[in-house]
Amino acid sequence: MEGIHGVLGRIAFASGLVGALMIVVSGPLARISLIDHRSALLVFVIGLIACLVALAAALVWGLLRLARGHGPRWGGALAGFVIAGVAAAYPLMMLQKAAGVPPIHDITTDIVEPPAFVALAGHRDGAENPDEYPGLDVAVEQTKAYPTIKPFMTPTPPAVLFAEAKTAAEAMGWEIVSASEADGRIEATDTSAFFGFKDDIVIRIRAEGEGSRLDMRSKSRIGQSDIGANAARIEAFLAELQT
Repeated sequence: MEGIHGVLGRIAFASGLVGALMIVVSGPLARISLIDHRSALLVFVIGLIACLVALAAALVWGLLRLARGHGPRWGGALAGFVIAGVAAAYPLMMLQKAAGVPPIHDITTDIVEPPAFVALAGHRDGAENPDEYPGLDVAVEQTKAYPTIKPFMTPTPPAVLFAEAKTAAEAMGWEIVSASEADGRIEATDTSAFFGFKDDIVIRIRAEGEGSRLDMRSKSRIGQSDIGANAARIEAFLAELQT
């Protein structure tokens, strides 16, 4: 039995350490272009699996000790359990978020006439997701999941709203690719902190009655699901604009 304890302890510690390392380095390796984003996601997932193996091994180790009338003591198994638990928290949180949103990656305030990418069309070479809006099915899924994503209506004149929108986009930390007041269009790219995923944004401003209407679109370059990131970005921008 002690032999089994030893094996489980070593598995828990080694799997937890290796899994945590894989999770931690997967994003930075992609950001500095040592590996592509698909490979980074694979490393991330394998790291999560290794952490789950560590948690399972540590749990069985603990149950075996309790069955023999011994309490848990600090060692490789518990160290692996703690390391794996901390490292797995972030990917498990991402999986939980992904399960709660539809697998879409193109969100817009105008599902009838989504703002089109113009300047950014030349910056999206190699993107897995095409420039074109996916269509009715995505619009229906968006409406169900994000009913508050709607056009921004204001009595502010278009020229003033354009200046305010550009200031808000800069405050969000986005890379402004194009800002044309004449066209009422701002295009920008937002890069995620961990993996360095790039999502593209277009803001369209038009006169509406005596005021203005602002529409916005945010689209991921890769991936089927954005885990809610594009909708959250639009909501955060509109909140920033109104402050």
